[in-house]
Amino acid sequence: MDKYIKKHMLQEDDLDRFNSFQDIIDGMNVAMWRWDINQGVLIPFFGLEKLLGYNDIDQITRASFWQNQWHPEDKKMIMEKVNDCFNKKETEFDVIQRIKHQNGEYIWFYTKTKIEYAEPNKPILTGVSINIDQIEKTREALFLEKESYSTFLKATQAATWIWNVQTKETIFDEHWAKILGYSLDDLKPIGLITWEQLVHPDDLEMAYRDIQKAFDKKTEFYVSQYRMKHKSGDYIWISDRGQVISWTEDGKPLIMVGIHLDVTDFKKLELELQSREKHFRYLVDSSYDIIYTLDVEGQITFASSAWKRILGHDVSETLKYTYRDFIHPEDDKKLDSFFSHIYQSQESFEIKELRLKDNKDNYRWFNTNASPMTDDNNNVVGFVGTLRDITEHKDLENQLALERDLFKKTLLSVGDAVISTNSKGIIVVINSNTLKLLGLTEKEAKYKYIWDVLKIYFDDDDDKLHQKILKPKQEIHIQHATIFNKRGRRISIEMSVSPIKDKGKTQEGIAIVFRDISEKIKKQQEIEFLSYHDYLTGLYNRRFMDQLIQDLDKDRYLPLGVMIFDVNNLKEMNDEHGHQSGDDLLKKVCRIIESNMDSKDYLGRMGGDEFLLVMPNTTEDDVHTMKHVLIDAFYHETLRGSPISVALGYAIKSDADHDIYEILRIADDYMYLHKKLKNT
Repeated sequence: MDKYIKKHMLQEDDLDRFNSFQDIIDGMNVAMWRWDINQGVLIPFFGLEKLLGYNDIDQITRASFWQNQWHPEDKKMIMEKVNDCFNKKETEFDVIQRIKHQNGEYIWFYTKTKIEYAEPNKPILTGVSINIDQIEKTREALFLEKESYSTFLKATQAATWIWNVQTKETIFDEHWAKILGYSLDDLKPIGLITWEQLVHPDDLEMAYRDIQKAFDKKTEFYVSQYRMKHKSGDYIWISDRGQVISWTEDGKPLIMVGIHLDVTDFKKLELELQSREKHFRYLVDSSYDIIYTLDVEGQITFASSAWKRILGHDVSETLKYTYRDFIHPEDDKKLDSFFSHIYQSQESFEIKELRLKDNKDNYRWFNTNASPMTDDNNNVVGFVGTLRDITEHKDLENQLALERDLFKKTLLSVGDAVISTNSKGIIVVINSNTLKLLGLTEKEAKYKYIWDVLKIYFDDDDDKLHQKILKPKQEIHIQHATIFNKRGRRISIEMSVSPIKDKGKTQEGIAIVFRDISEKIKKQQEIEFLSYHDYLTGLYNRRFMDQLIQDLDKDRYLPLGVMIFDVNNLKEMNDEHGHQSGDDLLKKVCRIIESNMDSKDYLGRMGGDEFLLVMPNTTEDDVHTMKHVLIDAFYHETLRGSPISVALGYAIKSDADHDIYEILRIADDYMYLHKKLKNT
């Protein structure tokens, strides 16, 4: 090395001075060198051959040797930086680069270089290179950790903040400003006061109370929810979480860090649920009927306010008792059988008449219907039901038994169809509405056996129901039955049957009241169909599909495929051939899709010219095949002389952790890409 130093740089005095520091230099991971570009020689002053593991000093003096030793990814960067400095006549630059060790591995160096322009176009570079291999590896590890942390923050949509509590200095990241509709530059200068001014005035004191708990070390973390003003002028809900990570020597909070999350949607849902619960409570409390719940042992676990209004019992005291404490002794076994039937069948059931004791030890008449309450394993854990006070109704029955003539006049004058029979089922009273509905004359109906005149069929398959109706023990309500008039017309009816009893409660016949509900049922069916179907195509509508997506977003339906369609040139078809042609185009597209889709799949019109196909338990290969089958089918179809053009995109949810709405967005993006490609 000495001959290079003497020849190219150092005088004798310099060499002596240099030698005096040699022992110190040898212990450092530092090298110094000079590169004479004109002569194409690199002069290693010290350290270079040791750091790179070379014994032959002549080998590392050639400039060409060094270019081959630079890492391929760094070489272009180094040459560009050197040439840029030469062109701008700059006198220094620095780089972080990798140089190949004699063993073939690359080592990280930080190099600081000075440039001398002693002669035109003959620069000389003098530099110091420091081995930073261990530092760089540590930096990379920290970078990966930082990247992982950043990815986590992005995934959670969290904004971060740092607060020096003592100086009131703050650091907020860009996402914090973005949540509020700003950039950080919009809010500068940013400090604690910026946050205070954006927090809703009614929430600021509460937020500081929560923070103070962390300062007082009552809680490890500070957690609070409050409103902050968005750039739009609206307030959004923020979930704020923070922790003091350092304290002053005298125990005061110094540095606090935390995150902000936009929880507006969750808060709206929470407020909506609270509102619904309040609304439900209002409906329960304002209901005329008594609403109750029992456990499987018959213990009363809830009673609505109607319990006190009708029976006079205090609700809180009632919860100490079972239903047996209020039932008439003659109805006790009937009610036990009632709940036993519900428990075993797990179906709703009804009792027409039972008696409950009020707070004055008098009994009132009720009817009740109840349903089972089950846990997650479908085990019955209780009952929920309603009690309707029919005391007045029972009094009316008694009154009707005493006033036969008035009863008969009432039957004949009501707007519904009315028939009464004697104890043998012979019609003795029939009003004009009944005759009109059946298409009969009074002569054809009166004094005839009821079932010869009233051709009725019940939804209940009980063959003995006709006989039961002739001898009802109490009023019977039948929500739906079917009759056929004289001309064979089918008529849907709802009806009630009541026994006619004398003073001694001996049954003398029955009264049947019914009405034509055919139009009502038709309207209900139309409403039910339209509420979940598109009127034009007959497909499911957006309301149904939105609910379907949530219902199918479960592990047992994975993989779950979605395909989104957008009909091209619908507007042009409407403009050129009229809206009927546009409607025909939409119908034809949906028929093409229907003819190629699997029976387990669901197709819906989301609105306008957009369709959605949901494919549970499918595979990506199946969806990919479906895509090309449909593209080919559309390609070979025309309408009004114009080819049918449909853009489509699909995506697959294969992992339960994937967000179904993100899957839909991906499919939508691919559809728009397909649409764009078709239009280019």
